[in-house]
Amino acid sequence: MQTKKVAVPKTLAILKGHHEIKLDEIAAWEPPFVVKPNSGYGGKGIIVIDSVDSAGNFISNTGQAYSPAQMFSHLSYIVDGFYSLSGLRDKAMIEKKIVLDEEIELFGKYGLPDIRVICFNNVPIMAMIRIPTAKSE
Repeated sequence: MQTKKVAVPKTLAILKGHHEIKLDEIAAWEPPFVVKPNSGYGGKGIIVIDSVDSAGNFISNTGQAYSPAQMFSHLSYIVDGFYSLSGLRDKAMIEKKIVLDEEIELFGKYGLPDIRVICFNNVPIMAMIRIPTAKSE
């Protein structure tokens, strides 16, 4: 997408197997970032990390703390396909968090709004926006 001049978040890591998940590397990650399954569905398995506390725990956008060991386990679940639509092995993607512009921040208090445009024969036929809520985390 970058070749088409579409802004995309920087990919920090793509973890394809357990051997690539390293606790010391996880502890060194600098927020804000997002952890997500490559083939996930319904937003399951996505964790948005905003900061790190004095104990070294990652703090999510919902205020939940994750130790590096808990993040290690979560990444293992992703790679095992726990959040995969097909139930097959998956990849864990770690990307820089996209920071919302003030103008649309009211729509994204609990995360980034997801805007989709559906095309048929290269013609837009429908568009939708999904707005994260406290209930959806």
